[in-house]
Amino acid sequence: MTADTKPLSRGERFRRAFLAIDKHLRQLTELSDKEPFAFVMHKARSYSPLVSRRWQDLEAIRKLRNAIVHDTYGLLAEPTDKAVQLVEEIRDLLLEPPRVDTSPFLSEVITISLEAPVAEAVRVMHEKDFSQLPVVGQKGIVGLLTTSTIARWLGTQVAEDIFSLTETAVAEVLQYKEEDETWKCIPRHSTLVEAVEFFEQELHQGHRPVALIITHSGKQHEAPLGIITPWDLPEIYKRIGERR
Repeated sequence: MTADTKPLSRGERFRRAFLAIDKHLRQLTELSDKEPFAFVMHKARSYSPLVSRRWQDLEAIRKLRNAIVHDTYGLLAEPTDKAVQLVEEIRDLLLEPPRVDTSPFLSEVITISLEAPVAEAVRVMHEKDFSQLPVVGQKGIVGLLTTSTIARWLGTQVAEDIFSLTETAVAEVLQYKEEDETWKCIPRHSTLVEAVEFFEQELHQGHRPVALIITHSGKQHEAPLGIITPWDLPEIYKRIGERR
C-alpha cells in the first residue's frame, strides 16, 4: 500500500469478502447469479463440509449483507470490526482451507514392522512418548499398534504366565486390537476439516478412531508423512475457527 492509498473501509472489506464467498460457492455448486445466495448456501452444504460446520456464521453474514448493502445506494450502514473479521475468516477458510500437510501434523513418522519383536515397539513408544505406531508389511501400512492393544495382549499372556517381549512378533500382538478401533490413510492435500469429519463420523458410528496417517496420495503402500491423532483435535478446531 502506497502513502497515497487509503485503507479500505470496513464496509468495503466486508463487501469484497462477501463477494468472494458468493463467487466461490456459485462456482462450487455451478449455480448462476440469478439464484439467491440463501439457495446457493443450502446447495453448497452437499459440496463443502465447511459450509455446514460454519452454517450459523454464514447465515449471520447473509442477513447482515442484506441489511447493509443496497444495489442502488451502496452501503446503508457500516459493519463492525467483528463482522468484518468473521466474513474475512470464512472467506479465507473457503478459498484456502488449511491442509493436513502443515506443521505440526507433517513430521517424521516412526514405523514398526510386522516381524519386529514387540519389545522394540514398547521401547520406541516409551522413548518417544507415543501411544501408537504404524505397522508396515510387504505391501505397506497394515495397521496401528496401540498401547491398548499391547495391554490386552499382556493381559491374556499374564494369565498363562508364559510370554516373551523379545520373542513375540508385532504381528501376533496386533491380533488383540479392539474391533471398534479405526484408522485410515489420507492424501497430503486433504483439509483439516476433512480430518475432523473423519474422527467425528467414526465416533458417531460407535467406532474408536485412533489415527489418520498422511501419505502422498492416501495409499497404504506409500511412506507415511505424518500422523493425526485425537490429541490433535483441539489444535485443528482452533485452526478452522471452531471453539470446543
